[in-house]
Amino acid sequence: MIRRPLAFALALTVSIACGAKKTPPGATAVSPSAAPILPAPEATVYAIGESDASDPLVRQVVTRALLPWQESLAGGATTLILDVKGPLDLQQAEHAARRAGYPYPVVRIITGEEQPAAFPDGLVQAVQRSLQLGDHVGVVRARVGQMDRWIALIGRPGGLALPFDRQSRVGADLVLNVDRPSTWLLVSPSGALSRGRTPGAVKLDQAGEWWVEVEDDNGVRVLSAPIFVGMAPPPAPLIELPGEPATGPDDAELTALDLLAEVRAAFELPLLEEDSTLSTLAGHPLTQVLERTWSRPEGEARLRGAGFVGGAVAQVWCQGETVATCMDRLLTDAQDRGALLHPQVRLVGVQAQASTSGVVLLFNLASE
Repeated sequence: MIRRPLAFALALTVSIACGAKKTPPGATAVSPSAAPILPAPEATVYAIGESDASDPLVRQVVTRALLPWQESLAGGATTLILDVKGPLDLQQAEHAARRAGYPYPVVRIITGEEQPAAFPDGLVQAVQRSLQLGDHVGVVRARVGQMDRWIALIGRPGGLALPFDRQSRVGADLVLNVDRPSTWLLVSPSGALSRGRTPGAVKLDQAGEWWVEVEDDNGVRVLSAPIFVGMAPPPAPLIELPGEPATGPDDAELTALDLLAEVRAAFELPLLEEDSTLSTLAGHPLTQVLERTWSRPEGEARLRGAGFVGGAVAQVWCQGETVATCMDRLLTDAQDRGALLHPQVRLVGVQAQASTSGVVLLFNLASE
């Protein structure tokens, strides 16, 4: 299912179950009847900065544990704690963090339950064990039933950027300035992919959802995020996560083609025609992906050699627990997103491998 504007990794989630505890020495008791205070789940600017947690118990956690607190990352945890039912995963966490103005990778989710206003020792210890130099932490608590539910997110930026707008007007300049030599990639709502060096600026000359990605010269992704130009940001990503598990390869392929059609329709791009030759040609590169011998340039060269010449060709793949999570990974990678939304592409073929652990999809795309 598509929700209007919108790398097989296991979600690193730790759950800490705790009983009633006393207030640690030196900490100020918080009344169990006082409602938790949650940071805002949505922002108009991507930024990090100095701030204090508004919730007094969260502030004590941050202060006593010397956690590298970031309000925007905590805002992402607000969405998870209030809106997400069922197990949490890192894709959901990154979308929530971006919504709150944190465009950097999220690497860990830690959850716990406590009696109202009890200090979350187990959660604090789990966070401290997980932290690396340069990490950020966002922590929230919410009253769920008769307990306090806690969520901590750990962000691990590959570099830091100066603040830039999450929501912008048509014709504004996007200015990207990063603390290390980097390259930016930008996908427009019409599917055009552009790139340049930081610091740099580019004009956002179309209304709709853009996608920006910055990678340093060592190939480390610094940030990735949507920019909403001339429109209100939607409350959820384009593809609803996590989606249903595929029942087999045929089901995975049909679901993938349906989702791709819905995505392109959301961007008012021409729908693609399934091409049997492109589907057949997807078999060998899918095997290469599974064997870890796949090469994008070689795969696209084979498509041209098979007669798909005179226009754009692309070959992309993804892996995920469901087709939805797999497709979401393509849309949150600038180069893959540019291939799926390419304005000149008219034909598509796909093959899937499906198992109890998830799916692998490989798409061939061509103009003619």
